[in-house]
Amino acid sequence: PRLLSLTLQAKQYDIGINIDAEEADRLEISLDLLEKLCFEPELAGWNGIGFVIQAYQKRCPLVIDYIIDLARRSRRRLMIRLVKGAYWDSEIKR
Repeated sequence: PRLLSLTLQAKQYDIGINIDAEEADRLEISLDLLEKLCFEPELAGWNGIGFVIQAYQKRCPLVIDYIIDLARRSRRRLMIRLVKGAYWDSEIKR
């Protein structure tokens, strides 16, 4: 409910919102949240939803393919931000 509330507020002010998959351990839950937002009727017609993908993750190409498929299934344009090394120290070096 909190994420939907924040997203509805972002829609009201016409600003984008990104879900940042900060850690590999939380990627699946972040994708689940993205999917719920994509099919939320109250957000229909709004293209302000985005997702941040960590380029160094081995799953990056699969995540991009999943998001493309999700955009097609939900008939929604999604913003994708590809970042490199944002969490390198905490993810790779441990």
